[in-house]
Amino acid sequence: ERRQPASLAGVPPVHVLASAGDLRENLIALVRHAGGQAQSYSETAPPGPSELLLVAWPHRPVTAGGQVVWLEPEGTPTPEWREDGWHVNGLCQRGLLAALRSAGGQEESPAHVASGVIPVANKSLHVLVVEDHPINQLVLTEQLEQLGCTVSLAADGREALQRWQRGERCDVMLTDVNMPHLDGYALTRQLRVDGIRVPIIGVTANAQSDEGARCLAAGMDGYLIKPVSLAALKEVLQPMVVAGSSASSATNVMPYLERIKPAMRALFISTTRADWSAMLAAIANGDSASVNVHAHRLKGALATIGAIEAVDYCSRLEECAAEGALTNVGEHIELLKDYLCPVLEASS
Repeated sequence: ERRQPASLAGVPPVHVLASAGDLRENLIALVRHAGGQAQSYSETAPPGPSELLLVAWPHRPVTAGGQVVWLEPEGTPTPEWREDGWHVNGLCQRGLLAALRSAGGQEESPAHVASGVIPVANKSLHVLVVEDHPINQLVLTEQLEQLGCTVSLAADGREALQRWQRGERCDVMLTDVNMPHLDGYALTRQLRVDGIRVPIIGVTANAQSDEGARCLAAGMDGYLIKPVSLAALKEVLQPMVVAGSSASSATNVMPYLERIKPAMRALFISTTRADWSAMLAAIANGDSASVNVHAHRLKGALATIGAIEAVDYCSRLEECAAEGALTNVGEHIELLKDYLCPVLEASS
């Protein structure tokens, strides 16, 4: 189970002072999504004494009024109290909500934390989020992780396309439809032209009735309207969890490499390349004992990072080697080669 961010139900209304556009709208959406009340700050109607003011850097209101939460780019993820109010890092959603609760007199309590949980899905989906705005990246990442998903990020459609062409894979792609360089529509069309059938969900701020048709016409499998609620996100992903439960969770090793630390990833790549080369040489020389050794090493490395679907390929190679039947390894070698393709290609 995973803990949900703090609820703002019962917290006084929040007035948001931030730059016009996505930042202000996303902060308002974040507060409302957490169950709070939010509106844009107005000098003509400032917060009342019991209301809250959420101020994004670099704004500094002459007269703040109410209880103030200051969002700072270099702030700490845990709210800090100072003479002028609460200070917290503007990119930490959990800290931001905790600061608002504290400012509203509702500090975190063990009972609140214990009750704020949701079940993790039976199958963990690996989701590639294609989004150019850091606030949207943060919100979607936290929501997806609450649903038990693992998440990778791409800053725009061009980066997402490049990552796919490098061999990186995901179970679902969640893409903003309006981005610089390559928008979500163009990204989807190109992937479909290339024969890529990965489920793609568009995310749009346009609530007009024809927006959904435009997403579907581009080749997307569905779409969500901003601000995206956790319930809507769960609903659109649930069919993919069910569909994926009877299929292989990855077509190659890349999703698993993205989840481990860089040092371990580098070690996996270097040892895998060495064992692969040594195993091919052993097959060419008819050395069954060496084939068995290197197939076993590869199996152990794949199992360690969670790539269970490829362990069977290595087991079949071990069986062939143990029986001295190296003429039968061709199919298993090809399957393992396809799975390790991104790692092996990078060494060529």
